[in-house]
Amino acid sequence: MKLHGEVRLLEPGSRGQGHRSRAWAIEATPDVMIRLKRIFPRANGRRSGAITLGDTPDVARDIEWVLERWPMQVKAEHRERLLERARQHRRTEEAVEAILSGDAPHLDYVAELARPARDYQLVAADLALTTGRLLLTDDLGLGKTMSGLLLLRDPRALPALVVCPTHLPQQWADELALTLPFLRPHIVRTLEPYDPARHRSMHGHDPDVLIMPYSKLRGWGDALAGRVRTVIFDEAQELRRTDSAKYTAAATVADGAQFRVGLTATPIYNYGGEIYNVMSVIAPDALGGKQEFGREWCANEGWSDKASVA
Repeated sequence: MKLHGEVRLLEPGSRGQGHRSRAWAIEATPDVMIRLKRIFPRANGRRSGAITLGDTPDVARDIEWVLERWPMQVKAEHRERLLERARQHRRTEEAVEAILSGDAPHLDYVAELARPARDYQLVAADLALTTGRLLLTDDLGLGKTMSGLLLLRDPRALPALVVCPTHLPQQWADELALTLPFLRPHIVRTLEPYDPARHRSMHGHDPDVLIMPYSKLRGWGDALAGRVRTVIFDEAQELRRTDSAKYTAAATVADGAQFRVGLTATPIYNYGGEIYNVMSVIAPDALGGKQEFGREWCANEGWSDKASVA
């Protein structure tokens, strides 16, 4: 069987790559590389002919298809990783289809709700818990806060961080008490990080849900990185600008979280291009690379924060 190239799994920081996480490298014959660069416009390419792609389930699924079309050399352990990630993508895809079609029962947990939830709110929570990422754009008055709180029924989602506008932390704490009264909330009121368990209101207990306004997030980014399993961004359009310490802190915390959720009725606040920044925190690579997004969606066929979406 003719082999058209090689597929390798790169570890973080591999020589000459500079990845912060695992990535796939594909080197192939020139004719195949031309086709691959069309198939993977988000890929980082070099003149040497190699391209690199993030190690995500959807990428693994695509590479699996590529290997059927153009067989390549793959180390056994790398192939095993690739196939497992592709299977993970299939499982998630099937689960999402079942949730959206209504064929799947709502996820069931030990935690009981103190007040009933609407079916569409349960669907939103099920999607977030199944995929690990969700931008919920329900209209005002449909209960996006409740949808976000429903994630916290699952012990896997705790501890959690809720980031919201300055006037809403107490409202989130009140809603949590009405819905999941057995969870311990704590509202952050200072920019300087501290141990919440040592706060007089916590009596030595770690909070299940940390609630803070966006104005305090920039001081807590490093302190919370890898410490929370869920991060919920209320009014997620606050993440539309990348040139702020608030955005950097949000991305830092989200990178270490298993579940990321954005809640907003106005995902596009000013310029259409800002949605790319919002999604880069909640679901990195969901919209491809910046230049790819610009070519595909922006009216001027280029990327900028102020691009208009065609």
